[in-house]
Amino acid sequence: MSKEHFELAERISRYLQGKLNPEEEAELLARAAEDPVIYRLLKQYEDGEQLAEDLAFMDSVDKEADWQLMLKKQEETTVPFHNTTFTWRAKIGWWVAACFLIISGAFWLWKIYTPVPVGIIPDTQYGHKNDVLPGGNSAILTLSDGREVELGIDNGQIKDGNAELAVGEQLVNYIKGDEQDTARHHTIRTPKGGTYIVELSDGTKAWLNAESALEFPVAFGNDSRWVKLLEGEVYFEVAQQATAPFLVYSSDFQVEVLGTAFNVNTYTNGRSKAILTAGKIKVKRGEEQQVIEAGYAVTAFPDKLSVQEVDMEEALAWKDGYFYFDGKNLQQILTEVARWYDVKVEYETEMPKKKYRGGMKRSVTLANVCDVLTDLSGKAFSIEGKKLIVKSLRN
Repeated sequence: MSKEHFELAERISRYLQGKLNPEEEAELLARAAEDPVIYRLLKQYEDGEQLAEDLAFMDSVDKEADWQLMLKKQEETTVPFHNTTFTWRAKIGWWVAACFLIISGAFWLWKIYTPVPVGIIPDTQYGHKNDVLPGGNSAILTLSDGREVELGIDNGQIKDGNAELAVGEQLVNYIKGDEQDTARHHTIRTPKGGTYIVELSDGTKAWLNAESALEFPVAFGNDSRWVKLLEGEVYFEVAQQATAPFLVYSSDFQVEVLGTAFNVNTYTNGRSKAILTAGKIKVKRGEEQQVIEAGYAVTAFPDKLSVQEVDMEEALAWKDGYFYFDGKNLQQILTEVARWYDVKVEYETEMPKKKYRGGMKRSVTLANVCDVLTDLSGKAFSIEGKKLIVKSLRN
């Protein structure tokens, strides 16, 4: 039973009583959009009779006795704490404790004993068996000693050697490090349906798309900066440092920059593609190299590095929260959709080779995406748990 549970219970309680300010309410609803258990709980208490019944029960609870019972049970099952550990608890009104017993206690028991896959919510509009929430901020950071830290949950600080990292909901910032830390390497991985931002020790920012992995030193030296894109897609905004070029290694090529913004994608058939949005980059593979400016891309084919002009929206769309459909067929679009919503796609019909134009926000639910894709392609879609089924053309 953690401090986070109590704080969440307090916020839910205040929400039910209409006592949250607009910013607090927006934060709670945003969290509910990412957590199906909180979403269901809030939907349940939209029923005024249910809320009145539970609040009436709350009034009948011997709040102080139950509070002391909780503390006693925790003391019996955990190592004793210094008295100051509980100072923050004394500041919470007894009605919050009672509300925790009724709502948050039931909420966490429900979360433990009800095996609902993460992200699944009821579909109240489109007629699917259920709907699926979009992805959000989520990643695993592997430290130099092998420890793994789950990101996107709590704010705080991490130490590794002399380095200090500030962890936030959507960004981890390497705020301190020294020469000894240049030999320490970290790896950050995003799952399906996860994105995250890393601010490296030189101030360079890297946005990781879903199913991506990036390796890098904890601190950079004065004359060397490098990262390895192990898989997936990352958008970089590189801090200018004339004495130390910034190098990005992928399985297909090396990108060298001094200060610029670009996207590297390894999703497509295992081929790396670098799209430049600002500045200039040099892409090298063996003896071959290509220098490109903003608005161009380099794609690594087996026999050559190919340069082509591109729409920069392709590099920026996912980072800015959009799907980019231009020049993609339905199967390519659904591959991106499956990665973002963490679903498996099953095909019960032949996929058209036609390529489409357009895009849409990645913040909507899967059912909403399916509705748009039905209008776009004429195919029918069915959502069953974490399975997206593509069916034959409509009559």
